[in-house]
Parts: sequence; structure tokens; C-alpha cells
Amino acid sequence: GATYPPLTAPPSRGPIGSPAASSASGAAADQVSAGGPSEANALSARSSGGNGGSTPAPTRESIEQSRLVKFEAMLSADVVDLRQLRTLSWSGVPAKCRATSWQLLLGYVPSNEEWRESTLSRKRREYCESVPTYFDVPDAERTEQQRRTLNQILLDVPRTSTSSPMFQNAVVRRSLERVLYIWSVRHPASGYAAASRAAPATAAASAPSTARRYVQGINDLVTPFFLVFLLAHLPHASSHADPNLAEQVEAIAPFVLAQVEADCFWCLSKLLDSIQDHYTFAQPGIQRMVFKLKELVARIDAKLHAHLNEQGVHFIQ
Repeated sequence: GATYPPLTAPPSRGPIGSPAASSASGAAADQVSAGGPSEANALSARSSGGNGGSTPAPTRESIEQSRLVKFEAMLSADVVDLRQLRTLSWSGVPAKCRATSWQLLLGYVPSNEEWRESTLSRKRREYCESVPTYFDVPDAERTEQQRRTLNQILLDVPRTSTSSPMFQNAVVRRSLERVLYIWSVRHPASGYAAASRAAPATAAASAPSTARRYVQGINDLVTPFFLVFLLAHLPHASSHADPNLAEQVEAIAPFVLAQVEADCFWCLSKLLDSIQDHYTFAQPGIQRMVFKLKELVARIDAKLHAHLNEQGVHFIQ
């Protein structure tokens, strides 16, 4: 397969997703709305003429521009206030600020701007050095479990976001394979696979004593990171469905792809660290969340809760 690209960058480039890099790169992903209910309600109220017509109704563009200014001001601070950033992000993050905001909110990069570049360099280098250790090894040196995991990933990656030209690119697919496999090897309590595609008896027999269990869907968790971080380097891409996206991806420097891949790995790890018991054997985290949902429905809408019980509809199937 393709070898891992060198992890070097010109000194003039800032961290991936930094405000400077984002503003220079232009367009970013459009998959997460930059607006929110509060902005939409404000626009509707102003447009209804409640102010007597003395003030022009704001446009959605002006509202989004105002939010962008707030985000850029917050992200340019020497030390980002994560609590304020979390609050401001609740209604969505503007595309130009999305990569930086996600990395900060996940705790991948420090809120102190002075330490951010050195942290990114160290974490990217650490991931780069893990590739030959975990991925670029002969199959004979992998355990049987690792071979099964890798085989499942090789089956799942081509089925990831089939409508996007980006994820049909061979280099991008190889990056996803590395990220998913290395994450799986470094997190053996979770593992990676699609147990639901196998017969229950087969899945149970293949689960080792460490409670490792194959689950599906982890590939869909890493794709938003890859999309947002990579589109920040594609100034002419309008969205993930841009028909010219494949050509633009081909033109990206290898070191940029290497950085994006490393950032995706660490952000995926940070995300899954908080919900890891959703992906271990018997998925206790999901069961706990479903139980909380049942309690919430019973408290908020007792009539609906009673109706579901009468119909024999269970919250967990």
C-alpha cells in the first residue's frame, strides 16, 4: 500500500484550523449549520415588522457575519475562554472557525495560544511515528484479532460517505484506514468491526476475554473531522459534494494530508474517550443513555410514556 507521507510543513504555515490558516483558506465544510434557532427566531421577529419598520430587518448573512466576528475575536485571544466558546458554539460554529473550535473544545489543543503550535507539532509527530509501529507491518506479525479488525476496516472504508468525491480518493481512504486501525490497536478494550453483520453466536465466540467487541460506525465518527480539517486547505471547494473536489484533493501537498490525518486521529480519540463504553462489549454506555431517555420521557410526558408501555414499545430493543 501507499506509504505514510512526511510530516513537514513550511514555517510560515500556522496550525491546521487556526484563524489565520482558516481565513487564508476560504471555504470550509457546510455539513454543520453555522446558524441556530435563536438567530432564525430573531430574523423572523425583525422581518414581521414588530419594530414599526424604523430599523431594516437583518438578513441571515448579517447575522452569520456577526457570529463570525464573535468567534474570530474569541479564537484570537491569547487564552481562549472555553466556557464561552462552548456556549457560543451551541447554535453552530461558522465554517471558517470550525476546525479550531472543535480542536479546542475536544481538548486536543490547549486554550493558551502560546503552547498551541508546539502541542500540535508534538502530537502530529507522535502519530507519525506510530504508523510504522502499528500499521506498516507484515500481516504475519499481526495477531489473528488484528487481522480480522484490519479486514473489517478495509471493507468499511469504501462504504464511507459514498456520495462525497473526497472519500472516494485512494489517498484519503488509506488515511482513514490508518486512523481507524491504529486507534483500534491502541484501544483494545473497544476494538473495531461490525459485529451486527455476523450471526450472534459468531460474534459472541469472537469476543475475547478482555470484553473487546466489534462495533460498527466508528468510521462515520472520523469522517466529519477529516472533512472539516481537509476542506480548510481547499480554498476553491464549495462543499464536500463539490464535483471538482477529487482533483483538489489530489493537488494537496502530502505533508498537509499527514497533518490532517494526525489531527483526525487525536480528535477521534478524544471524542471516543468520553463515550468509550458505548463501544465496549454489551455497550453499557448506550444502555445507560437509553435508560435516562426513558426516565426523561416519563417525567416530561407521562401520557406518551404510558401509551408506549400499553403498545409494548420498549426504549431498548
